[in-house]
Parts: sequence; structure tokens; C-alpha cells
Amino acid sequence: MNPVTLELLNDEWDAVRARWEALRRDHDERALTTTPTEGVWPVAGIAEHLHTTLALYEPLIRAHIHKLRGAGQTGDQTVRPGWFARKFIHFAGPDNHKKLKAPKRFGPKPGKVSIHVIDRAIEQTGVLTALLAEARGVELNRGKFGSPITRLIRFTLGEGLTLMVRHHQRHTNQAEQRVAMMDAAPGVAVATQ
Repeated sequence: MNPVTLELLNDEWDAVRARWEALRRDHDERALTTTPTEGVWPVAGIAEHLHTTLALYEPLIRAHIHKLRGAGQTGDQTVRPGWFARKFIHFAGPDNHKKLKAPKRFGPKPGKVSIHVIDRAIEQTGVLTALLAEARGVELNRGKFGSPITRLIRFTLGEGLTLMVRHHQRHTNQAEQRVAMMDAAPGVAVATQ
């Protein structure tokens, strides 16, 4: 993993947000809500997954920022992930093209997903924008917080922020692939989760 700074994460996050705004603006409801092939989420399902994931991580990350700032832990703005976090970020990030099954509580609800979930997910990107802003000046590599998956998985602030950005990048890539396949030839198999 190349060095990751808070500034880089901000730039990457701005790009993710712009890509979701383009998906919503440039494609019709059918392309965004139809499951292109059995066993994969439609674009709106991906948006719901990202919305749920960020909603579960946000209070944990925010509390950790406040804890570090309150303890006077300021300084290093370069993320220095440990071995496990590097593997986890890669596993959930854009460079891993293997099919993964999300834990049930992180997946979209069964049934047709509304296009409005994309709007909610885009609005929610402001949450991570705010977290990245709140993290300015805070030491990114001190202390750890537990993941909502299990408290046995723990991340530093920098690892958690990197995970959120990279996980969104992964699923943004998938959303763009899915909508391209829907636009080109409805019913054609597309990349999987």
C-alpha cells in the first residue's frame, strides 16, 4: 500500500462522490434499480450497502476522533496501517476483484430497492466528508476502535478512514460496471459482488 495521507483520502472521497452523482444524473431508474443478473445487487442495492456500512462505522469513527482529540493526540496525518488492516483494506477495497459476501446486516434489504436510496447515499457522503475534516490534526495511528462486524477487529483512525474510502471505491467501480452492462445489453452477466 502506497503512503496514504488525509489529503489523499479527501481527494479520493471527492472523486467517489462525483462518480455517484454522475451515476444518478446520467442513468434512468431501470438501469439503477434492476438486478442485471441473478445473484448480484443492482446499483441501488450497492448504494444501500454503502449507506448501511457508513451508518454503522460513522459513530465509531467519530467517537474515536473525539477521544483522540480530547486526549491531545495530535500529529501524524499519514496512515501507517498494520499488517491485518492492510489485508482487510485490500480485501474490501477496489483492487480485490474476487466475489465477496457481505455480512447480512450490511447487505440491502430483500426485494426491489428504490432509486431514492442512491439519493440518500449521496447525501450521506457528507458524513464522511465531515469525518475527514474532523480528523485534521488528529494522530491517525494511535489507539483503535472496534469494527461493527466484531469488536475483535480493530482499526486506528487512519485505517478506518482508509477502509471507508477504499470500500466505497470498490463498490463505485461495481456500480459503474453494472450500469454500463444494463445500458449495453439488459440481462448480460456482469461483475459480481
